[in-house]
Amino acid sequence: MVELALLAMAVVTVVAFGRARGGSVAAAVTGLAAAGGYFILRYALPGLVQSASSDSDVVRFLLPWGWVVATMLFARFGLGRKRDKPGQQWVCPNCNSLNREYAVVCETCDQPYSEPAERGDGRSQS
Repeated sequence: MVELALLAMAVVTVVAFGRARGGSVAAAVTGLAAAGGYFILRYALPGLVQSASSDSDVVRFLLPWGWVVATMLFARFGLGRKRDKPGQQWVCPNCNSLNREYAVVCETCDQPYSEPAERGDGRSQS
């Protein structure tokens, strides 16, 4: 039961990273890949490949979680990598929502991040 709760939290995190990095479709696909890969590696693959090693239980536990961590890292650093990056928390000019530093689209209205416009005195508008 604890394992499923941890998996649910991990998938929600993957989807949140994916959504903040550029899209709901990519977020959903990445979340499904995390959960689907976990179940395949945890339950289906060990049934197909029998191992006499005493370390097989450790591998059977760590391999699926490694997959979940890999999809989480992809959602955080891979998605939206070609978009402008804020580098710090930023306020959406469209809806005034405060967004996380890794978000390349507004988490409220899906407006893409863009560099703040410069004022006449050379400072950025806030």
